[in-house]
Amino acid sequence: MTWREAFFVVGIPGVLFSALLWLTVREPVRGLSGLKAVTDNVTFFESFRRLWALRSFRYYSLATGAGTFVTYGVGNWMPPFLTRSHGAWSIPDLQVWMGFCTNDQLANACIEMSRTEIGLMYGIVAGVGGAIGTVAGGFLADHLGAKDRRWFLWVPMWGKLIGGPLFIACLLAPTAELALLFYFFAITMAAMYLGPSIAITHHLVSPSMRAMSSAVLFFILNIVGLGFGPTVVGMISDWFTANTDVAADSARWGMVIAVCATYPLCILWHLGARHLPQADKDGEL
Repeated sequence: MTWREAFFVVGIPGVLFSALLWLTVREPVRGLSGLKAVTDNVTFFESFRRLWALRSFRYYSLATGAGTFVTYGVGNWMPPFLTRSHGAWSIPDLQVWMGFCTNDQLANACIEMSRTEIGLMYGIVAGVGGAIGTVAGGFLADHLGAKDRRWFLWVPMWGKLIGGPLFIACLLAPTAELALLFYFFAITMAAMYLGPSIAITHHLVSPSMRAMSSAVLFFILNIVGLGFGPTVVGMISDWFTANTDVAADSARWGMVIAVCATYPLCILWHLGARHLPQADKDGEL
């Protein structure tokens, strides 16, 4: 199976389920969480204008962008990094245990690093770690934010603060297995931002704006994170390839610089918490 066929296998079920949902599920009345149903439509630009007028939102929305700049930048370049900077597995027995090779192949196939192995191992690490971090971030924010809503921004801040050094440890690890282990803990901590940041955004707006406010937040974090993260890391990697003698490790140093450059921006989470409207700091969401 080629990579193009894999995209079809993954994408077609989503299209089919989307069509089924559109044909069978009726759009609910918006605003039922308020005192009465709200039927007015708030546009994306109006939602953006209202949210951007809040100093708190400006700070933490840019913080989400800086955080996803790292996670998208590092995440998209991890497979090439494993190939270029490591190129081989250091624990053949682990490859046997995972079924990539047999005991008779310990000297060759268990050490060689294939795309299938990288994709499977990285996918498991990133998927499981990201899922744990997302759930844990929401749980901690709910628990700690019951009395002080600023924890909905402090939980992501501490996740990014702890995750940064773990990303660096991943990138500087001497073996591929150790790099993936550090990456698991790094992405777990970094993923803790998602639930709390969406929840506090919904709290800052009226019920009729909640869906559109999520669109505004994701627009900002994806433009900054997904739009620039992988591209900037690639540009830095190209510069190292062309101007230094560490071409084989260019992806490594591109990612290290991206993590270090954005790490101080973790303070934006605290500034966002500090500037939450006073009425929005106390009590449960």
